[in-house]
Amino acid sequence: MTPPSKTKLLIVVVETNAANYLAPLLSKWTRCPGDAPPIDWHVFAASYAAKRFSAIDSSIPFTNVDNSQDGWAAAFEALKNSAWNAQALLTSAAGHPLEFAAMEGMDDAPKIQFIDTWTNYRRRFEGPDGLVIGDAIFVIDEHAVNEAIAAGLPGERMVITGQPSWESIPPFGTPPPHSVLFLSAPVLQGYGRFFGYDENDCWDVVRRAKQAAPSLFEQLFFAPHPVEPPPSLTKLDGATLISYDLSILEKVGTVLGMFSSPMIDGFLGGRNVLSIQPGAIGEDACPLSRHGYITRVGSPEHLVQAMQTATPNNNKKLMGTLESSTSRLEAAITKGINA
Repeated sequence: MTPPSKTKLLIVVVETNAANYLAPLLSKWTRCPGDAPPIDWHVFAASYAAKRFSAIDSSIPFTNVDNSQDGWAAAFEALKNSAWNAQALLTSAAGHPLEFAAMEGMDDAPKIQFIDTWTNYRRRFEGPDGLVIGDAIFVIDEHAVNEAIAAGLPGERMVITGQPSWESIPPFGTPPPHSVLFLSAPVLQGYGRFFGYDENDCWDVVRRAKQAAPSLFEQLFFAPHPVEPPPSLTKLDGATLISYDLSILEKVGTVLGMFSSPMIDGFLGGRNVLSIQPGAIGEDACPLSRHGYITRVGSPEHLVQAMQTATPNNNKKLMGTLESSTSRLEAAITKGINA
């Protein structure tokens, strides 16, 4: 029997979280090619995505593309000259020029975009000449569907796939008591005062809470975002500076932040997670608190109270929506590129 012909799928990934989203499936395809669907795939990874793929699974093959439209054009031309002509496209949706160039360059081929988290729905599709939308948009769950539709994206193109990287987060062991992690983020740089607060306001809430109830903060770790410069010793105020990775969640019982993605790691791993948003205006920017999974606090007093009265983490509902994410993503890709 003649084996089925393989659809040539070009995959474009720009940011870290998008690489996290795809990595479990790409690892499966790389390590167990006999169990993969009939897809001949090639990954173009730019910016932080290339670094992330290398860190997660060095066996995943990809082309490291210069983070520009010219870099994309050169890489795509080189790929075509190698006699490998893509028949379908799967791309992250981060609002990046590389993604838009890929969408334009694929002409009438099936085009799939994916949203790897619960934020900035419309902004991810706003190209220089308006919205750039393919044949299907993969989203995490019903929350994402409803919020994306409210943002003006077409609900009829959405497919719920779960989130493979979240599904694979393990439960963490019993942490030392009163060990706390603060996740910073470049909110001021990226959003100004749009939310009514920035990372400095939130860190000030933590510092003042520690002064008021030092026994709750026997260990305090400060993890800057990868694009942030290291904070000064004065700003740290006795906290331990660390670089974030999943292993740090073994050492802490409480995770504090604004709306950083690693807060989801902590929540799914069984940690007490709180969103700090002093003076918040508009919609809750943290999806975990917006969807009712965790508590949002706005002052040192509220933070101390929330830490003193913390209830056991109840992540089972979210974990249920993520079940079989990798398999669902694989099925959705197979269906989408053959539509």
